[in-house]
Amino acid sequence: MITVNRRRAADEWVEKKGYKRILLSYLPLVLTMISAVIFVSFIIVTDQITKEAEKANAVSTGYIADTLESTVEEIEVSVLRELAINRSLNRFMNDVTGENIRVTQYELSRDLDKLAGAYPELRSIYVYRSADAVVLTQREITPLPAFPDKEFVAAHFPSNRARKWLPVRSFTDSVLTPPRQVISLIQRFPLPLGSQGMVVINVDTDKLIRRIDHMTSPDVALLDIRDANGQSLQTAGGNEDQNDQNSVSATEEYTFERYSSYLGWTLHSGLKKGPLSRWVSVISYLWIAIGIAVAVLCLFACVYIFKRSYRPVELLLERIRQVPLQHLPKQKAADEFAYIEKALENLVETTRHYEQRHQEDWMLGKRQFIRDWLEGEQPVTDEEWQEKARLFGLPELRDTCAVAVVELNDYRDFTQRNGERDQRFLKFSLVHVIRERWQIEGSIETEWIAPDRLAVLWMSGVTDDLLVRMGKLIRWVAHHLNLTVRIGVGLPAHSLADAADSFRQANAALRYKLIHDQHSAIPYAVTAQAAPYSAYSYYRMMAACMKELRAMNESWKQQSDAIFSRMQEERLADEELLAIVQYGLMLLLEEAESVADPVVRSQLEEVVTELRTQMEHTGQLSELHTLFHAQLERYFAQYALYKTSNKYLETINRVKQYIEKHFADPDLSLTHISDKFALKPKYASQLFKEEFGMKFVDFLVQLRMEDAKRRLVETTAPVQDIAQQVGYTTSIAFGRMFKKLEGITPGDYRKMKVRPQQGIDCGRAAE
Repeated sequence: MITVNRRRAADEWVEKKGYKRILLSYLPLVLTMISAVIFVSFIIVTDQITKEAEKANAVSTGYIADTLESTVEEIEVSVLRELAINRSLNRFMNDVTGENIRVTQYELSRDLDKLAGAYPELRSIYVYRSADAVVLTQREITPLPAFPDKEFVAAHFPSNRARKWLPVRSFTDSVLTPPRQVISLIQRFPLPLGSQGMVVINVDTDKLIRRIDHMTSPDVALLDIRDANGQSLQTAGGNEDQNDQNSVSATEEYTFERYSSYLGWTLHSGLKKGPLSRWVSVISYLWIAIGIAVAVLCLFACVYIFKRSYRPVELLLERIRQVPLQHLPKQKAADEFAYIEKALENLVETTRHYEQRHQEDWMLGKRQFIRDWLEGEQPVTDEEWQEKARLFGLPELRDTCAVAVVELNDYRDFTQRNGERDQRFLKFSLVHVIRERWQIEGSIETEWIAPDRLAVLWMSGVTDDLLVRMGKLIRWVAHHLNLTVRIGVGLPAHSLADAADSFRQANAALRYKLIHDQHSAIPYAVTAQAAPYSAYSYYRMMAACMKELRAMNESWKQQSDAIFSRMQEERLADEELLAIVQYGLMLLLEEAESVADPVVRSQLEEVVTELRTQMEHTGQLSELHTLFHAQLERYFAQYALYKTSNKYLETINRVKQYIEKHFADPDLSLTHISDKFALKPKYASQLFKEEFGMKFVDFLVQLRMEDAKRRLVETTAPVQDIAQQVGYTTSIAFGRMFKKLEGITPGDYRKMKVRPQQGIDCGRAAE
């Protein structure tokens, strides 16, 4: 024993000594070559980095130019598009002495101020009207002689130049505002070269340049922006004289130039060069020569040392060749090391692939057999079960068995929060705890039939306590894995064929999760006793509940409680139960969409959306009932507050007054009322039914008929004229409607009402 230990120690000492000898032989050469390569690489990389930096600087300058152009172009397009369709601008240009000129000026100034406020770079927008030589700004209207920018207007209004941004100039639109550097765009009105006036858009160049400040680094790059007149707008990089293009020092040169035809600006850019860059450029060729010489010397030294160290490798290769190797590649190896490596890799890969393939085939075969058996795809005989049991290690066949299906709740959220490794760990833990706890009491077999469902086969003679065991599993998973599972349990099976029925029953039991306790398993025997029910009656009850809520009756609460109580009694499946609740939410959402006030409508829709989101995470019907009732309380409070608000009553009065004033308009319709008062047609129709007790058409016809009867009695105008005066385009339609309501034609009505009146007047005259 002592001799063996000494031999092992000697072998280890020899191995360490050989390793140190080879290491010390190559280490000086490696260090020397590394030093040379580092210096040469440093020079080459520095030069390459400089070139790439110049390319990057060019790209960055191009991006800066594109940013400036896109910013100004966005302002131009947005402002001109808004002004092209602005009614206030059109009225301001055409209506010089109109009665609403002050309102037009105020609306146009407000629109200009909104446009200027939408873009920080936009200095101002003003409108010049040539008819009376006035200028309208965002704050005031001023005669042209008193306007600070009058010279610019006088110089550019007579010209018919194409739309283009003018060079940088000093601008102010008020004596109280200090002048700023801007670029201006002129747009004649009407488009494109009208003579009524013009719109002037001024963009602040300082703010525009400040937009690109974060895109340049003065410590690294140089940037000079000049307009069409050669005026410098910005110089980055420490250049003191910004107005002189040739004031850049020898170490700070502009290497790239970009001209913007849209703005008329020229961007000059370059890189700063420090002392280290100049030093490297001076001795770069010397270091390259030294590095090449050192590399050549190290190469010869390596060849000499390798010849001395290669002898042990030759002896090792001879011994390997003496051993007969199989499954080697037939093509010639690149060298002896590749030959050895390929042989070992081939041997290891063949063994590993065989074992892996065998394991995968075994697992896939077992999984497919269990699935085909449980899903009833392939009948299994007792002899086949015995054969597969020996092959796949399945439990022994018993007199009875039962199937339970474990479903992971919120598995989709779990997969989004956790990676694939955590998912595998969760599934492994769940299977392991099932087998560890109950394998000794009965034969257990588990199989994942879906990403979130695990089938548990209880191959035991006693299946009565399976529900209790599954309930313990639910509580254990909730406590240790912080996850909720629901388990459906099928009826006991007394044959292999009945096991498929038990499996289907377990899946069917999971359709009733909401009406069962979360901490206990769901037996199929209980769900199968559910009484038949009418889904249509539930939808009618839900519609009646929503109708009572819309009518602001507190009875909706009792109806809501009755719906959920009946669901619990009749044991509705989850999908049918949720469909009924979703139908109620749809009715609430439709009612919310009919509300005219956008703020109230948004609040009501938010309540419905929040309830719909929270429904996805409820596990029991009682929780859903509480949640539904609480959210409907919020909805009812907000809806009732709106229905009794002054704004709602004001809307009703305004609609009524408008109809009473314009009922003679032939184009008056429910759509017209909806557009006029920003109401939805459905809400407007509902408004008439609830507040006036009749439809909109009946209300309108009533007003027209009352006025027509007055005109027939008090005037001698023809019936055709009276029909047009009360809102009918033809006398035929008027006469048909009049006879339908009054029972006689308009002419007969006039005769009936006028002649008795004339007789009374004649009698009074005779007296």
